[in-house]
Amino acid sequence: MPTLILIAWFTPMLCAAMILAGALRARHTGRRPFPPLPRLLIIQITTVGNEETVNEIIRRIRGYRLDSPHKIWVVTEPWAASTNYEGADELIVVPEDFQCHASYKARALEYSRRFRVERRFNDFYVKVLFVDDDGVPTKS
Repeated sequence: MPTLILIAWFTPMLCAAMILAGALRARHTGRRPFPPLPRLLIIQITTVGNEETVNEIIRRIRGYRLDSPHKIWVVTEPWAASTNYEGADELIVVPEDFQCHASYKARALEYSRRFRVERRFNDFYVKVLFVDDDGVPTKS
């Protein structure tokens, strides 16, 4: 019985010591409790030519009035390219001679990945939100 009383008595102290040790370790290693905010959010819409739907997605995203810096990219195949994507910051058309193992939208995703690397948008502080041309993300 006295052992159970001692365990119950010292358990909160053990928890407090673990919290303190974790806080000291985080401070010593320089780790933050929350990851830093991204310096840029790329909202990438991959499509095969659903122009009206993509324009509606762009309108809704612009209507959210996001606080963080962001760009909206539309990535498409050359046979589905159109200049009528209203409100997109950038239209990325996959070149016809681009070679990879994937096809259709996956081919466009691979090209856009290499495009981001080429433009140095592949660091920890750039986040990419992949949006398909048949779905709309919420503001959150």
